[in-house]
Amino acid sequence: MRLDNDPGLGMLKSEVAILGAVPRPDVDASRWLRRQGMTQARALVAELLAGEDDRRVRIWARVSLGGERLSDLAGEFGYSDGTGVLRVVQRLEARAKDDQDLAEQLSRLRRAMNG
Repeated sequence: MRLDNDPGLGMLKSEVAILGAVPRPDVDASRWLRRQGMTQARALVAELLAGEDDRRVRIWARVSLGGERLSDLAGEFGYSDGTGVLRVVQRLEARAKDDQDLAEQLSRLRRAMNG
């Protein structure tokens, strides 16, 4: 898809102005914008988690807020595949239903990501 034929060219130009980068002409504009947005989201998650000691919260945030792949995180955190990471996320969310402090911590992270 050529960018000059894209009906969302005006939106793309405003996004390029905000992001400060120019997409390659051979890359679909919407795909490029998603990738740039994910890069920014992951950088923000890393910043938010700078002082976080709880590895479960770090995993949850990187998956739920940063959109990182389970299999990518599995190797980093010592799991054989993404299923272990998925279980950590599921158990943490289940625990947050009963633990008000944990629920508030996850809620604060979500709000920080949403601006």
